[in-house]
Amino acid sequence: MFQIIALFLVICIIVWLVKKVGGFVLKIFKGILTAIGVCLYILTALPIVICTKALFLITKVLHIQTFIYTLLSLSNLSSFLYWAFIHVPYTKKEKYIDCKKFFCEKKINRYNTIAIAFFTFLEGAILIYLSELDKFIELQSFFLYTGIAYLVVSLMYAFFKISEWNTENKKLYDKFMEWKTWLKQDSYRISEFEFENALISACSELEETDTNSKRFNFENIPFGRATAFISYFNKNLENEEPLYFSVKMSSNEDELREYGILLTTKGLYISTQEGEDIEIPFYGLWKIAHSEKEGEYIFDYGLSYGELKVIKVCSDILTLDMEVLVQTLTKMNMYFLAMIQGNIVSELDEVFEDYEKERVRKTEDNFEKKQNTKTFTKAAELGGIGVGLSRNAYIQDNEVKSYMNGARGGGYAAEYGNNAIDRITGNRVKNVAQELENGHQKLHGADRNVNGVNIQTKYYKTASESIGAAFEHKQAIYLNDDGSMMQIEVPRDQYNQAVSEMQKRIKSGQVPGESNPENAKKYVRKGHFTYTQANNIALAGSIEGIAVDISQGIVCSLPGAGITVVLSFASAVWNGQDLKAAAKQSAISGLKVMGKSTAIYVLTMQLSRDKIVNIFAPKIMVGEPGKQVVKSLNYVNNPIFSAAEKTAEKISSSTLANTKVGKALNLDKVTGRQVIAGTVTVAVVYGPDVCRALQGKISGKQLIKNTTVNTAGLVGAALGAAIPIPIVGSMVGGAVASFVAKKIMDNFIEDDAVEMFRIMREEFLDIVMLYAFSKDEFNLIVSETIGNPKMSNVLQSMYQSGAPKDYADALINAEVQKVLSCREKITYEQIETGMKLLLEDESVA
Repeated sequence: MFQIIALFLVICIIVWLVKKVGGFVLKIFKGILTAIGVCLYILTALPIVICTKALFLITKVLHIQTFIYTLLSLSNLSSFLYWAFIHVPYTKKEKYIDCKKFFCEKKINRYNTIAIAFFTFLEGAILIYLSELDKFIELQSFFLYTGIAYLVVSLMYAFFKISEWNTENKKLYDKFMEWKTWLKQDSYRISEFEFENALISACSELEETDTNSKRFNFENIPFGRATAFISYFNKNLENEEPLYFSVKMSSNEDELREYGILLTTKGLYISTQEGEDIEIPFYGLWKIAHSEKEGEYIFDYGLSYGELKVIKVCSDILTLDMEVLVQTLTKMNMYFLAMIQGNIVSELDEVFEDYEKERVRKTEDNFEKKQNTKTFTKAAELGGIGVGLSRNAYIQDNEVKSYMNGARGGGYAAEYGNNAIDRITGNRVKNVAQELENGHQKLHGADRNVNGVNIQTKYYKTASESIGAAFEHKQAIYLNDDGSMMQIEVPRDQYNQAVSEMQKRIKSGQVPGESNPENAKKYVRKGHFTYTQANNIALAGSIEGIAVDISQGIVCSLPGAGITVVLSFASAVWNGQDLKAAAKQSAISGLKVMGKSTAIYVLTMQLSRDKIVNIFAPKIMVGEPGKQVVKSLNYVNNPIFSAAEKTAEKISSSTLANTKVGKALNLDKVTGRQVIAGTVTVAVVYGPDVCRALQGKISGKQLIKNTTVNTAGLVGAALGAAIPIPIVGSMVGGAVASFVAKKIMDNFIEDDAVEMFRIMREEFLDIVMLYAFSKDEFNLIVSETIGNPKMSNVLQSMYQSGAPKDYADALINAEVQKVLSCREKITYEQIETGMKLLLEDESVA
């Protein structure tokens, strides 16, 4: 017996040990599997998740989500399938339903699905690529099969997500589409009197089925009791009329409250002693249906309140026939539609409505005209900038070239600077130094021609050298066609000494046709710059160089700016603006063209110089103490110019540049200056829109639209330059191309301003129309809201807020309150005086 007991104990101990050890082993095994799972997740899924989250945040900040996710969708089969079968059709449905806030999370979900499918595909493609590399030859099979597995998983993930989305959302979207179709129906205008009569008739039908003996119709409703009843819903009867009241006193003697139903012009209120208070508003009620639960009905509001709203009511909580109630309310469906569309109006509304409608319509027309003017003006501005770019390119390619970057840069800088100053001061200037004769520069020809006078520019260290450079073998070498000597332009600080040097040359008979030394000034021209200043012009960052570039840039921009002013003025006048407003707008447009064209020219010229002023090095000064002047500036090599030259060399020597297409585009002749000019043009023309997008003032789609229009304008201006009519060709090409591009893009992308104005108009009608304002008060609110003269800035701020509807509400309500606060305050004394006057009036019976 003892042995049996001992054996049993041993068995129990063994079982206990096995259980404990087994449990411990299982925990270890489970931990190992968990660790393996975590490692696999980190190695496989975590990079995809991180990339997905990062991409979403970056594209959201830059407002380019639609553009980027479309590109991702087109880059691989998995994302494309999801994009084509889910994202595109459901995006169209959401656009039709038009409730962005509600669908925000669903849109994010779709974006993340597209991104995950893309990054899974990308990881697979990278692994397959690695399998082809010789240095991974030992892992070739692993990389290849793993990469294929990723591609398969990406495809399976897309199919799974397509199926999951349709299962979860198809019926819901179909329902919202049906609701939106109902909401878009045309409802006729209904007076409050007609609406009340319809409800009263409905109440009569309901009363016949009501089993409660304590019921009241609109003629005998106890107003105080009805007010007490509706107060439990945090409502009052100031803005709605009670039409039917059926209640019972609480069975609890300690509770002074009635339960039942109250039907008003705004909705149906149901209160039960079991603690259930149900409010069924008429606003937005579009459908009533049976639920899956017997005796329960669903009152559906779609997205009338910006979110999914349904109210469930069981028939056993009412004393009247629920089926009759449902049928009665269903018959009034068009009344409820009129209510949500704002077509139920009071007599006071009708009196004032015509004026309000006309005022709002004029404001809308004015906004539309401003948009049209803005479109036309923008096209003109792009044409004007195109003209400026073509003239900039002419100066840079045909006059300046890269001469200032050579050993004689100071001399060429003097020509360039003097040309610029002569042009901006109204002189007729022609750069004749670059006119070729038999493919070469004309020997001993003029450098410049100002107002018909040929000029040879000579900037040397001394006046003697400057004048001496115009003679060889004691004979003048720069002669006009009539044999007379050209004017020799010398540094401003050498002029007096240069005249003396010329007198010596005349005395010695070296100047043909001239013997009187007093006429020396006829042959010596004072330059606009000193020798030192001319050398500084050749340096980037010098005050002299920047000033000359600005002068030349302004001159290049003037024709385009002038034409822009005329076209902008005409567009404004044609769209109904007064002359003063049109002049102001056109002047601003002209200044924009001038500013952008000049900025592009100045930045291009400054960055195209090979040497830049070293602001950290000391200036070299000459002269007596107290009268010292800068002799020269220290400089360093310009790294931007060097980088541009290297980039241009790579482009010109690339395979593409040497193809027929590349040569047709002159890619084989690209210079560093052209690379800089292109970069600067992109920064100046596209930069403001990019900055506004980063600030959240415009959307990503608006950025894409503006970029497309700007590009079309610049390309059109470049093509228009081929028209053999100076200035006009670029102007017409740029303006027409951008205008046409804008109109085409309008069919695909709505302007942010138009969308924001529509929201503000809707909120204006919802808020302002609730008040009985006088005409003056109404006009004041209009002028500060939808008729604001600075509407463009208001709409940008409205978009930037991220909640345009709330922004519009706050703006309009603030103006409403401001107007209301200006009304005369009614005092108790005034009321008392009025009552006394009424009592004293003998005509009052």
